[in-house]
Amino acid sequence: MYQKSESYCAANGAEAFGQIRRHLPDLIITDWMMPGMDGATFCRLVKSQPDLAHIPIIAHTATAITRAHGTAPPWAVCLRKPAAPKLFLTTVGRFCKRSG
Repeated sequence: MYQKSESYCAANGAEAFGQIRRHLPDLIITDWMMPGMDGATFCRLVKSQPDLAHIPIIAHTATAITRAHGTAPPWAVCLRKPAAPKLFLTTVGRFCKRSG
């Protein structure tokens, strides 16, 4: 059984970061290509904050994501668009807190 939860949306990384500060999420789903603060910058910002670094991030993007060799990615999973709905929901379910 899943715990009741709320979802919050943002138009870009800067707005999302403000939402996270007001409502600590269990999971973050972000695109890579966003206006203003892109997904890469957003993910690095979240992971640089000690009180937020534990939050898993799913990057959902049509763009090929590259990272520096030998560094850990700032996301838990990267799903390429278009991700099959079953894969997307199963992946989200892995990271959602459960109660019961």
